[in-house]
Amino acid sequence: MFKLSTEDLKIHIVERASRLGDLSRINEYNFVENNHGSADGFYIYSDGQRYHFVYSERGTENTHNVTDNLFEITYWVISSITDTLAIAYMRAHISSNQTQRKVIFDQKLRLLSMVGENCKKAGEIEISEGLKTAPL
Repeated sequence: MFKLSTEDLKIHIVERASRLGDLSRINEYNFVENNHGSADGFYIYSDGQRYHFVYSERGTENTHNVTDNLFEITYWVISSITDTLAIAYMRAHISSNQTQRKVIFDQKLRLLSMVGENCKKAGEIEISEGLKTAPL
């Protein structure tokens, strides 16, 4: 099956991320292959057959997820962005009677729903799986 080029993948993901409003977070993502010695951060790219989502820190790949599914690679990036935004929201709006994680999860799902119902459903599954090992 035909895979998007890295540049087309970037266009696809940025269009969806733009539904979140402020696009400044997308600048933290590098749409190029992560090479040894690259700066720390996120790298998203296509090798022509599969899509890669890499997080590199101190010259080491801490995460390297690979998929042939366009929705999945898009979700990984959008989910990462919404995690950051939800944590920032929690820090600004936490009330003493709410757990931090509950606020983060609720905000993440609200943000994911802005991108699309499929993203929200994927987020619900992700959160549900996480709660199995670390309940609120």
